Amino acid sequence: MGQFSDKHHPDASPPAFVRDEIEVLAKKLGNAILSHDDDYKIQSATKDLLEYVDESLLKYGKSVYLLATKADFINGYEKRLPIYAEAFNKAVHIGDSDNVFIIASDMLIIYEEQLLDVEFVNLFGFVEKYVLSHGLEMNQDYLNLKEEHKDSYVV
Repeated sequence: MGQFSDKHHPDASPPAFVRDEIEVLAKKLGNAILSHDDDYKIQSATKDLLEYVDESLLKYGKSVYLLATKADFINGYEKRLPIYAEAFNKAVHIGDSDNVFIIASDMLIIYEEQLLDVEFVNLFGFVEKYVLSHGLEMNQDYLNLKEEHKDSYVV
């Protein structure tokens, strides 16, 4: 699960107690994975986390945090990318530049892993235009990711 900025816009994040519970469930999942528990315990912990996120989405709306968290934990890039894209677009819309970078980085990794070169280049270009048009500085983690993967694309 990526780190998310705690913006005060209602579309950025659910109430603190929801984020706290998600953190508890994510740690439970992490502990199951790290302790090499059987697949059932890992699947059960994943299911518990995703069910809580889905319930929170229904109750508190589609916040950037909840959408990106769901995308972090579901299987299959075909399912993850549309949810990341929704979170990304919402972050752009509300001016949540921290999450724009974080979610873009997650999407770029998937694009590279799946050899989705056109999407990879397009997203890099979009984020750079977003930064320039909003008078922002490039996020260092994003710059590191770009440098790390510079041989994967041609701009």
